[in-house]
Amino acid sequence: MLVTRRRVVTAHKNNRAIVASDVELPMETIPGVKGFTICDMWAAADIQLPDDGELREYPWFFPPVGGFRCTHLVLDANTEANHEELQPGEDDGKPSALSEMTDKPGMHRSATVDAGYIVSGSVVCELDDGETMTLHAGDTFIQGGTIHAWSNPFDEPCHIFAVSVGAKHALVEGH
Repeated sequence: MLVTRRRVVTAHKNNRAIVASDVELPMETIPGVKGFTICDMWAAADIQLPDDGELREYPWFFPPVGGFRCTHLVLDANTEANHEELQPGEDDGKPSALSEMTDKPGMHRSATVDAGYIVSGSVVCELDDGETMTLHAGDTFIQGGTIHAWSNPFDEPCHIFAVSVGAKHALVEGH
């Protein structure tokens, strides 16, 4: 079930604080990744304040160095780490999460530092050496550009709030 989330943005007009927008945001499927949905809360390639509170277009899945992306991610119950080849026309027009995938299902690495909070449910994070950690509601994580995969082998969806910050990464080509 795709639900919406409310986003309220404050900004500046005539040197005064204002509510720039108050909107409902949809949850959307992630192309090529079954059982995962995402709500883009906010993103920016760079930050300069004061601003007008308008969300700028961003042509990337993972933010560039100095940029960030704030998301609400939902992993359906009983979802394995996975990814599949996209068919023509199935992407969202941006470089996808699949661009950073390895050949092991669901494993990926990005040039980002990800800070996340498990809002409800539980999730398993597997590292490339096979080590796993199970995170539950109330737990936080900091993902520092390592190869990893997410799965939810449990009987309820897992809701994660996360902020990804673009970083230089010596092991990711071009960063």
